[in-house]
Amino acid sequence: MAKSKCSGERFERTNLNLVSVICYLLFSLTGCAAHKQVTTQPPLPPTPENAIRVLSGAPRFGYDKLGTVAILQDAAEPANRNFASVRQIAAQSGATAIFIQQERPYSWRSGFNQCRRGRIIVYALIRVR
Repeated sequence: MAKSKCSGERFERTNLNLVSVICYLLFSLTGCAAHKQVTTQPPLPPTPENAIRVLSGAPRFGYDKLGTVAILQDAAEPANRNFASVRQIAAQSGATAIFIQQERPYSWRSGFNQCRRGRIIVYALIRVR
């Protein structure tokens, strides 16, 4: 019986196959664990704009917070100037009520030595249960 020139060829192939199988199993198992599916709630149907209630503050219980809308206004502008757009955004997101979560003064520079003053109004969009 003739001996093969490469006597260790069979051993090397076996090791190579074993290493590739181990790598395949390792990557396939860790790959499945790394891709966690996030469950999201189905989108809420839009509500009519005139059905959205304006609250003076957050209700004590029984509501889901859908998000926030922040508006930057000049101090000279009336506070309710952008209220129609906030109400429209709330209606599209499915909110049933909104309230002012935060209102604070803000100043910034526009141009050389011109300081402008304004306010940031943050509205909270909620769905009352």
